[in-house]
Amino acid sequence: MKVYDYLTENYEINEPIFLYEVDIDDKSNNAIKLEFRKLLEEEKLRKYDRGIYYMPGKGVFGIETGPTINDVISKKYLNDSNGNIIGYISGINFANRIRLTTQRPLSITIRSNVATKDVEEKTIRGFRIILKKPRTNVTNNNYKILQLLDLFTNAEYIEEEFYSDVIENVTEYMRENNITVEQMREYYQYYPNKIYKNMFNLGVLNETIG
Repeated sequence: MKVYDYLTENYEINEPIFLYEVDIDDKSNNAIKLEFRKLLEEEKLRKYDRGIYYMPGKGVFGIETGPTINDVISKKYLNDSNGNIIGYISGINFANRIRLTTQRPLSITIRSNVATKDVEEKTIRGFRIILKKPRTNVTNNNYKILQLLDLFTNAEYIEEEFYSDVIENVTEYMRENNITVEQMREYYQYYPNKIYKNMFNLGVLNETIG
């Protein structure tokens, strides 16, 4: 099978293609790389970053389009090939998402099952990614819970001026995502003891969500 035929059968236009995941039975890695180079020359393929490619599409007014950094991050760290959740956004990025800080870091913190080290720094097209191992395996059912517990463990991400909003915002997040107290308690064992102190200081250890 030709590489281009394989790509068109297995990938959508503008979908990130990671060279390491392209596996064709009758072709060696070197042969695949050579065909990639040819496809680049023929402009059937574009290089996004080292080891990352895509088949370009056309947008409004015929302007060529490509994947966004979020598309690449999502496919590489947050979802597997079957669409299952394998990672989640953590740290200041999550605190900002639920309106507990105004900080907008120039990097993104991600906990993902694909991480091989406790903490490592990755760069994609100049965008800095702090990749961390999760405290327990990330699944479709627990990633939103783990996001919250990460937040409580690292309470320094919450700006003091937003302390009065913690209960309201967290309760809203739990309600919107059908998270119960019992579900959260199941994962306390994976977190350091300071999580209890932080949750108490933030006012979340109460009859509402504690």
